[in-house]
Amino acid sequence: MTTENLWLYILSILKEKPTYAYNIRVRIAEKYGFKPPTMTVYTVLYRLIKEGLVEPVDYNGMKVYRVTEKGLAIYEQAVKYLQEVVNKLQNKGAHNK
Repeated sequence: MTTENLWLYILSILKEKPTYAYNIRVRIAEKYGFKPPTMTVYTVLYRLIKEGLVEPVDYNGMKVYRVTEKGLAIYEQAVKYLQEVVNKLQNKGAHNK
């Protein structure tokens, strides 16, 4: 559930505050305890931009990235889905026969 779902980690970091691309990888390592490959982070970040989930913004002449409203909505849907999966795996709310 790490690199395969890197987009969720990136959106999670960016929803806290706009961040430089390099710093996304650093924050993932600090917050989630794994270091995704640098090129993978950039590839996923650019895909998120293309899909309208993240946007670049100017910050003192430097480019930072922030999550869009669309990105927040998709992130919340994904988190809800994952919570439902965990509940099913733990048999919470499941209909026992």
